[in-house]
Amino acid sequence: MDEGDQMDLRYTRYLQGDAFFYEVPERTGGVRSNSYDWSIGGLPDGWVRRRSDGWTFLAPSDVLLPRQGWKVHVSATAADTTRTLRDVARYCFATEIPFKYLSTEAVYLAANQKYAERSGSGKFITIYPEDDTATEQVCEDLDSLLGGRPGPYILSDVRFRHGPVYVRYGGFQLATVLNEAGASVPAITAPDGSLVPDERNPWFSPPSWLELPGFVATAVEALGSDDRPDGFNYDVEDALHFSNGGGVYSANDLRTGARVVLKEGRPDAGITADGRDAATRVRDEAAVLRQLDGAGYAPKLIETLSVEGHEFLVEEFIAGRTLNKSSVERMPLIRAGSSIEERHVYRDWAMPILWAIRNAVHDLHARGLVFGDVHPENIIITDDNAPVLVDFEMTSRADAPPPPVMGAPGYVPPDGRVGVDADNYALGVLHLALFVPLGSLLALDPSKAPQLLETVVKQFDLDSSFETTVLDLLGPVPESVDGSHERRAARSVAQTWDVHTTLGLEEVLNAISTGIADSADFSRDDRLYPGDIEQFHSNGWNLAWGAIGVLGSGSISSEQLAARTERWIRHSIAESTARGTAPLGLFDGLSGLQCTQAMQSRGLGDFTRRLQQTDLEQLDSTLASGLAGIGLASLEAPDDRTTKRSREISEVLAQRLFVSAPKTTVATGQGGLMRGTSGAALFWIRHFEVTGESEALDHAEQAIRTDVAALVECPDGSLQMNEGWRAVPYLGTGSAGVGLAIARLLQHRAVPDLTITLERINFATHAGFVIQSGWWNGRAGLIDFQLAVAEPLGLPGTVDHHVEALQQHTLIRGCGVHFPSEQLLRSSTDLLTGSAGIHRVLRRYGLSRGLLAADPVTDPLQLIMPTITNRKDDHALPLDLASAPR
Repeated sequence: MDEGDQMDLRYTRYLQGDAFFYEVPERTGGVRSNSYDWSIGGLPDGWVRRRSDGWTFLAPSDVLLPRQGWKVHVSATAADTTRTLRDVARYCFATEIPFKYLSTEAVYLAANQKYAERSGSGKFITIYPEDDTATEQVCEDLDSLLGGRPGPYILSDVRFRHGPVYVRYGGFQLATVLNEAGASVPAITAPDGSLVPDERNPWFSPPSWLELPGFVATAVEALGSDDRPDGFNYDVEDALHFSNGGGVYSANDLRTGARVVLKEGRPDAGITADGRDAATRVRDEAAVLRQLDGAGYAPKLIETLSVEGHEFLVEEFIAGRTLNKSSVERMPLIRAGSSIEERHVYRDWAMPILWAIRNAVHDLHARGLVFGDVHPENIIITDDNAPVLVDFEMTSRADAPPPPVMGAPGYVPPDGRVGVDADNYALGVLHLALFVPLGSLLALDPSKAPQLLETVVKQFDLDSSFETTVLDLLGPVPESVDGSHERRAARSVAQTWDVHTTLGLEEVLNAISTGIADSADFSRDDRLYPGDIEQFHSNGWNLAWGAIGVLGSGSISSEQLAARTERWIRHSIAESTARGTAPLGLFDGLSGLQCTQAMQSRGLGDFTRRLQQTDLEQLDSTLASGLAGIGLASLEAPDDRTTKRSREISEVLAQRLFVSAPKTTVATGQGGLMRGTSGAALFWIRHFEVTGESEALDHAEQAIRTDVAALVECPDGSLQMNEGWRAVPYLGTGSAGVGLAIARLLQHRAVPDLTITLERINFATHAGFVIQSGWWNGRAGLIDFQLAVAEPLGLPGTVDHHVEALQQHTLIRGCGVHFPSEQLLRSSTDLLTGSAGIHRVLRRYGLSRGLLAADPVTDPLQLIMPTITNRKDDHALPLDLASAPR
């Protein structure tokens, strides 16, 4: 029951560079954009420049940075970045102090937009003094040079005097340590010499053991007390929402006792595409609410306040839930075995709400206003099912010059229309999304609307007028969408979606292969095939998000392209190894070479050497990037050395994973197969198969039970991974991955209670609607689970339905068929989130149904999904498997 209502804000940074694939903000259309380098001129003799992850580092070549210390940060407004950088660079050149800055204007804007990560908010320049004394001198000098200039407050730091100079204690050189969740995070060294996490919070949080220098203590004292400011007559209860622009809080009015909402706008922060900061938008929203007083679909404005430069809007509290949460709670298709009667109940609830929302927005238009931000999180559904619009900060006058196209990702017209037409487009997406939450795909493929509408009209018995209304709101599809004969052929394949005949399935696979091939870019060294944003955080060659996964999936039909891909991978790995940045993990590093037949022999030497040399304590525990996956890969070609190393990995994992009681919830994305303890279970099962050491099976069962403790029973009777705010069935991070580990364990020992758990997990994979299509967190993974586990064990399945329903996510670009990545905001060709993974699953499906002839392609995921058989003779599974809930 994935509610899908919490967007991963990391993805917003990668939306500006390309309209179809995730891209780093310093590139536009795949070409590196103009940088700030021109503003500082040439480098002094002996200085060197290096770029990484959106930052440009400058330092004297003979300077060695301390491991950690007080960093000095400088913020600037967008209009003042060039002047500020020029002045700071001259100072650092003269004093020979290393510094870095955001490389381009696009990176600056991405880092300071409303929904960028708050821990980096406001940071434009970072300076690295050699010690506390030097830090104080830098602050004094820069205050003399820059003091009083405007700039966003840097949330993680303490401000020096009046800004824009700030300080924070943290690491200068990269060191990592495992946090409580077992993830590798940046680290600093504590006084006892141990590594501890370098906390990067959106508030000032120096290490508890650190004695603050006098100048920092003075800056902290200057912040003042937590006492309520004069004239602020509200007792804040809870934070409802945070962004770079400020917070939204529920509070009590101390004068009346009424519950209210406070909306904060920080000056110079949370910049939107029209150049307004959050404080300006709060003032503008207050003016709109005054105009809408008594309209019936907007909160009542109580007052506005200004506190130390922060603007506050106070409005009445609307009791209810967002439209997104209200619809997810009722949506029958996300539960297994839903009936047409349940879909009719949902339809009868949704249609009057949509009618009322449409009327409210059109009333705004009649008043001469454009809402500017129609989406389900900006609409509250009250207890009596009345919609209330709650966020008017993007509202503008219809007769004024239209602002740049803005709005929630997926609800912005892809053709650039503005004003009333943009509102209507967003209304059309909203109508569609309330029945199939895939409206955001229209921004990637505008001609997809009729296909999705046909699906929802059938599923919910909707009147034909619904389709007409939605198409009218969406407006005309751009003529350029139809394109060439080849593009029309690809669209025909996607619309027909014949996956049940040999010819039809081959056409589908070929169309996916064409899309992948057309996306290859051999001019780049950071990535070859576009994928999830994780390829920018790790590398572009790995198994999960890079070229190894694409090559290994069998989705490259051209021998010439496969050979070029292999050469690119070899070169990229050599470069990463030379820089010392090649990870060892299964899905993010060198271990992944063991999963691809073409690369296995070439990478075996490097992998084995690194495996023997690496300090196991520095690696995380996961299947994705740590010990579980590395250990599994080491046993692919076992010998005395790798088996000995496998035992050492087993000991480290056991010491880590079994020191505390299992938890009943996990952090988002941190449970199950890839990052939970089920991945370690797969390693231990394989270790047992190679060595015969029964203790490994004991460890595997204990690891499985750790993840099982975090499963929750859903209303349909299925078991899914409990992430606190949602429950998920997925193969990568949900209960299906736990089920895979259970099925592997049951091949070797009978565990009756886990057998029942497996049946209920299998039922979780039967949901009619799945929000994403990929292997990691989507429908392809559920298909893979049913092919690898449910069908061999004789459990009930819905494979054919899932394979047919993949059509809902198809996207046409050029002459190929594509699929969306994580978050549905861009497309991906990689193995875990995109087209390569779906190609692999469809090929497995075709082989299982006898539609495709067996070929020599080695399954890149065979390591974690080997053949499972129904061993009823060993009583590992019950003879009657009909007990799964219906």
